[in-house]
Amino acid sequence: MFIRQPSLSAEPITYFWEKYNYHIERKNTYDKLMREFKVLEARKFLPSVTASAVLSGSANAMNNLQKIIRNITVMPDKSIPVEEKRQMIDPLVYSIIAIAKGTIQAAGEAAKKYDYDK
Repeated sequence: MFIRQPSLSAEPITYFWEKYNYHIERKNTYDKLMREFKVLEARKFLPSVTASAVLSGSANAMNNLQKIIRNITVMPDKSIPVEEKRQMIDPLVYSIIAIAKGTIQAAGEAAKKYDYDK
């Protein structure tokens, strides 16, 4: 039986980074509007402020796991076979996928609490 190896370009990871970038950009707009004392305009960006707070913690965790994967990949030690490296990397990639999926759901739920445009 063929088992497909997990990839850092898996759909949940790609979707996570799209949502992360979207909400970070909107949070930055919120911050700018608040500095300009445009509170009512800024209010519509509040769901993204909440979502970006949730997403940021997970983004840091995912980046740290990706650094570990890079370190395993570039290990100069030839005594560790490629298959063994793959066995070390796969669970880390699965962890990143799980973090991405769970965080997107949590960020969506958190953002709904502050969606005043409903």
